Amino acid sequence: MARAVALVVIAGLILVACSTDPVMRDVGGPGRPTTLAQTAWTVVSVAGRAPRVTPLTIAFDAGEIRGDSGCNSFDASYTYDPATGALAVDSLTSTERACGADRGDLEAALFDALRAASAASIDAERRLTLAGPGGTIVLVQRATFEPG
Repeated sequence: MARAVALVVIAGLILVACSTDPVMRDVGGPGRPTTLAQTAWTVVSVAGRAPRVTPLTIAFDAGEIRGDSGCNSFDASYTYDPATGALAVDSLTSTERACGADRGDLEAALFDALRAASAASIDAERRLTLAGPGGTIVLVQRATFEPG
């Protein structure tokens, strides 16, 4: 019996030692992010409008964006130059669920701003701002990243 308990304790210690707490990736700042890859974000505002009900999320992986607009899931490809902060988003596609008027309007604004985003920056509060002629998206980093 003592041996079984010792094995369970050892197994538990191994699991704890091998696990990692979710942490936010250091993206630098304020200024241009050093990277966007392997980061996950929650949208604070799109063109000055805050999401009211469902969190909008965006995750960056190596050249790919995946997210949830509060109604539809979406993905796109992107390139980012940390030396200049230049961002280009391409080939944005999404599911096509019917959304209520508020969600649909915010989703359209999010997609327009994301498609036209041309610069990424980190502000003093460590928020990511994606800016361009389609509007500005402000995001806060989440402590987890789930690769696509």
